Amino acid sequence: MRVQVLRNQDALNFLDTAWPDLYRHDPAATPFQAPAWLSGWAAGLPSEVTPVVLVAARGAGPVAALALTHRRPGDGPRDLRPLSAPHAEYLRVTGPEAEHPAVTTALEAGLNAIAGDTGHIAVTDLPATTGLGRHLTSSPSWNHTTTACATVALPLGWAEMSRATRKTHKRRQRALDDLAAQGHQVVYHRSRTADELATAYQALVHLHRLQRADDARPGAEFALDGDTWRTVLDHCGPEVAFIATQYIDEAPIAAQLCLTRGARAYSLLTARHPGYNDVSPGHALLRRLIQDLTDAGYTALDLGRTLDTPGQSGYKSQYLAHWTHTLTATRAAAIHSAASIPAQRAHGGVTTAEPAVTTPS
Repeated sequence: MRVQVLRNQDALNFLDTAWPDLYRHDPAATPFQAPAWLSGWAAGLPSEVTPVVLVAARGAGPVAALALTHRRPGDGPRDLRPLSAPHAEYLRVTGPEAEHPAVTTALEAGLNAIAGDTGHIAVTDLPATTGLGRHLTSSPSWNHTTTACATVALPLGWAEMSRATRKTHKRRQRALDDLAAQGHQVVYHRSRTADELATAYQALVHLHRLQRADDARPGAEFALDGDTWRTVLDHCGPEVAFIATQYIDEAPIAAQLCLTRGARAYSLLTARHPGYNDVSPGHALLRRLIQDLTDAGYTALDLGRTLDTPGQSGYKSQYLAHWTHTLTATRAAAIHSAASIPAQRAHGGVTTAEPAVTTPS
């Protein structure tokens, strides 16, 4: 098993040419590993951030890879972290042999090999049950934290909810039904074309601004109205992304950006109008989205990372969420000499920008 470290244009070329095949042959990969999603984030990297791809290869070519970035802000701290972090809900090794123990061992060796000029390594949001997640958890060299994640199975078993929860949902729905009875337009829409996605994105940005207008907490500046998110969604298109929106009288009251792969949808960003709290806009949208996805044949709606608060875990628990965990593994890098890394050129059409690391198969 070999690990090649690809940087800059070599890394971008690999994402364009070899990554789609790895993704196609990895049924466990999420849309956060989709070539369109990754290339969208890679296109918006600032000048001090270098795209890096660790490639595990043997025989004719690559069998798995991990997309990363290496930040080099002048003479300040340097770090290595996954490409699209912290915006992706799940970050995984991708490829048909992503779970092979030899791949897992080789990729950790690759991380160590490029640690010499990296001040900090953060491998974030790995599903804890993946090979690399288990491997880094068991390694004394890494520090670990976990985050709960919620998934709603479709169709949703409404009858399995507690009586109190069912009553709460019915009360919320009556508030919308009363508005409709009074002549208001209560409309739900899910984008299906590139133009609809672009229009819905503007509604999401509008709601996001309203929701965060008075938020002074760290991270509140995490804005949607820059060029980066628009570039990412342009890359993804309706094949990977959609936005569901709930309207009252043509005014958007809630919007939810999701990515999809196969029969699973992954909720990524939500925003609600603070002026419509009396109709619980987030719940109103989520109920319609769940029914819409069920009718369309989806089998799961992943609600992603969840804080242990009533506003998040309590909210998602109302929908009979199944709970899993992701792992964030971090370490301060040791200093390695590049000369100590065995030089080995790539095989099977994979170009190396740095020497390869060879580990036992």
